Amino acid sequence: MDFVQVAGRLTDFEVIGERQAKRLVAHIKDASGSMELTWFQGINWVQKQLEIGQDYLVFGKLSFFMGKPQIVHPDLEVLTQQNAEGKQMLDPIYPTTEKLKAKGLNGRSIGKLTSALLPQLHVKDIPENLPDVIVSSLQFPSRYDAYRQIHFPADNEQYEASLRRLKFEELFFAQLRMGLTKSNRHRFSKGVKFEKVGELFNDFYK
Repeated sequence: MDFVQVAGRLTDFEVIGERQAKRLVAHIKDASGSMELTWFQGINWVQKQLEIGQDYLVFGKLSFFMGKPQIVHPDLEVLTQQNAEGKQMLDPIYPTTEKLKAKGLNGRSIGKLTSALLPQLHVKDIPENLPDVIVSSLQFPSRYDAYRQIHFPADNEQYEASLRRLKFEELFFAQLRMGLTKSNRHRFSKGVKFEKVGELFNDFYK
């Protein structure tokens, strides 16, 4: 299933089961219907963030349980006028772990930290490392722009261009390192000199 983002009002939540089967189940509702939200980890922390009657913006991977829509371990934030009107850029998705989520460091939290840090970077902080002829001939964005657009792209086209540039950069320097290693091996390695070669070697070689 795909990742989805929905807005709705929290109608209820409760902790169900015990030990390994323990889970927090909540429901949000909008004009189209109701959706279940489920957490198996970090239950105590999540409970403190929930308020019945509050409108939330919920993001996560959509699944279905007993034929009903459900999001397990969703990221959520209070719905405000600013985020309800949408954004001028695509939202990044950052992988995280259940332990980090239990401490409140989910994908959206990482996104907020990244959003606060990126404006503090300047061109001099991310200098160009590819020759101008490569950047221009392949129509790459600058390295500085690529780092900004890979996190918060204005549109999918700029995201793909930045991704292509950074992938090329990684492969380019990997190949460069391999070439230098090979060159140094030929320059400085004397190898093994065979004074006499017999039938076994000749048979294998042929």
